[in-house]
Amino acid sequence: MKTDLKNRIADLLNKNNTEEIDSICTELREEQRNLTEQLDKLTEFGQREYVFRRHNQIETLGKSLYRFKQLSENGLSKEAYQEAQNISRLLSEFAGTVVYKWVAEPNACDRCRSLNGMTYYSPDDIPEKPHPNCKCRLEITTQNASQTFYVNASVYEDKTQETREEINEMKIEIEKLEQKAEENLKEVEKQEKLIKDIENKIDVNTLPPEEKRQFDEVKRATIAHKENILKIKKQNNIFFNIIDDVITTKNYYKRSIQDGIKSLFKDCQYKAEQYLIHKAPKYQIDILGHLYSIKTDMPEAWQAYKIASINYKNNTEYLQKNANVYDTIKNINDEKLEKEIQERLFT
Repeated sequence: MKTDLKNRIADLLNKNNTEEIDSICTELREEQRNLTEQLDKLTEFGQREYVFRRHNQIETLGKSLYRFKQLSENGLSKEAYQEAQNISRLLSEFAGTVVYKWVAEPNACDRCRSLNGMTYYSPDDIPEKPHPNCKCRLEITTQNASQTFYVNASVYEDKTQETREEINEMKIEIEKLEQKAEENLKEVEKQEKLIKDIENKIDVNTLPPEEKRQFDEVKRATIAHKENILKIKKQNNIFFNIIDDVITTKNYYKRSIQDGIKSLFKDCQYKAEQYLIHKAPKYQIDILGHLYSIKTDMPEAWQAYKIASINYKNNTEYLQKNANVYDTIKNINDEKLEKEIQERLFT
């Protein structure tokens, strides 16, 4: 086997890198074909058994590399390390250099005796037999290159604890979003109640066209908002069930399970954050509040609400006409009112 190929295999073992294994296995098959082509040339020299042995060694190495790839990609670190050690042993067997030595019979001709003891490092360099019925032979040996291939054991350390912590962090993040979904659900239920209150107090069909359009729009949006929240909660429950199953069965190490959990986590997180945090239709309550205050004859309640609503820029115009603004409580000049406000602020 070529030295650079052996070194590439040793390097991928030390880095636990499986990306090159397919191309390396292709090169190993090519080397097997080359060995097979040598058989015809070596048959009459009686060294077929060596070629067959080398061919089988390469076959074993290729299968071991494939097993190593499958174990590594499925997160089986301990088993992958054991297979890597086996590959390292196989590489050490290939570390020697193949030498072909010409051996002539004692009564050989001058031409054959001149070749006696000659060594060759490739079958292509071996000369043809000088004459018919030549009794010379080739001895095939392996020069020991004293080369040992070591496997970096630290790369194959058990990642179970690290994976467990990562999965638990995902669970915590989804729990936070689940809490946000619960808060949104409570808000939308209040909105549903407000819609029913309005419908009970007035006939919405008698509203002016623009107000009727707004009311219908809010009602549809409220229903859709609730459905979206329930979908998010359902997806979160699926995530929790998978996590609980992994924790119960302790299947932290399986790559397929890890990838599945990460994919579902990203999906849950994206949908929840995009909708619950960024796209929830919070403007609906303003429209409902306005309609409710008008139809229940409580205009002051609506004006007070507008002061707190960011959509109405704190209703500065109303405040300027109908309220007194003080920089501090003491400016009120009313001891009783000042005391009452302070008590409200600090209780």
